[in-house]
Amino acid sequence: MDRIVAEWAREQPELDTSAIALIGRVMRASRLLQLDVERSLAMFELTVNEFNALNALRRAGPPHKLSPTDVGVSLLFSSGGLTKLLERLESRGLVSREPNPDDGRGVMVALTAAGKELQEDAMAAHQMNEERLLTPLTRTQRDQLNAVLRDLLVTLEGGAARVRSG
Repeated sequence: MDRIVAEWAREQPELDTSAIALIGRVMRASRLLQLDVERSLAMFELTVNEFNALNALRRAGPPHKLSPTDVGVSLLFSSGGLTKLLERLESRGLVSREPNPDDGRGVMVALTAAGKELQEDAMAAHQMNEERLLTPLTRTQRDQLNAVLRDLLVTLEGGAARVRSG
């Protein structure tokens, strides 16, 4: 980004590149972080979406069950993509689908003992990896960055919700 900003400054000195530089850095950091997280989860033979589905079930608390709709909302997934994801997890014995006692036609997705064990192992490694990724930042910098990004996301996600509903 520094090179790109310098090139713009040379070619169009009147151009304010501060937003371009900031968004470019956020996007580049996001991609690099994503690649590192994907590599870390691959050690557990999990994709980010599979890991997040197991996490959603784990966060639900005992008995670690959710409707497919609730899993999908947690992941922002389409129903077709979610079905395939759940089928992959079920084929590996990490989740099971059970009848929903509150809806005779519905099902609940349940975290199996094997799924809970894998989620806990992957989460421990994931947490350590994310701490490692953030070691260049002080605690104060991390807190500031977290607050600023939260404010930005609240605005962006609020705008996206208005566009979707409008």
